[in-house]
Amino acid sequence: MSPVYPSGIRRSATLQSGFTLIELMVAIGIMGVLTALAAPSFQSFFERYRVDAAVDEFNASLQLARVEAIRSNQQVVIRRQVGCATNNWGCGWQVFRDVNSNLTLEPGPNPTDDLLLQTTDVQPSVSITSNGGTPDTIVINNFGQAPNAFQTLRFGPVNNSSSIGCASLALSILLRVNRTTGTGECP
Repeated sequence: MSPVYPSGIRRSATLQSGFTLIELMVAIGIMGVLTALAAPSFQSFFERYRVDAAVDEFNASLQLARVEAIRSNQQVVIRRQVGCATNNWGCGWQVFRDVNSNLTLEPGPNPTDDLLLQTTDVQPSVSITSNGGTPDTIVINNFGQAPNAFQTLRFGPVNNSSSIGCASLALSILLRVNRTTGTGECP
């Protein structure tokens, strides 16, 4: 026998499904705690990503300069941007064809004027320093070689004194790049 209900009232045959407000609040609280615990590890991940991006940009600039020097049969210069301290490449760099061989960018409308090929700005959270060679410039001759390139550029996060997340690029005369990561000190 089925129960009798007053008219207009029916018993629902299906059960309600879902979360209660308390269950939802507990789940949100647990997610917040887990996010707070994971945040420091994501910070180091982003620092390494920014450093790797700066290293890759510098490598791309080296290859561009080398190809342009061979193609145009003229000297190409990679010069740190004005405004940085000596040996500091953290402001970025410019790649230009140096027609008059004075290591200074003097662009103009004539074909005999210097030609700016690329300007690269570095994120402010990345530090780049040079420890040898000519601290302001890397000159690439028409053979694609850099006679003054015996230097090492060190890349690292600005506020990191450990070697985690750091990288070094050692340049040779033939522009062979030896990249090491996580060794030595950050710049």
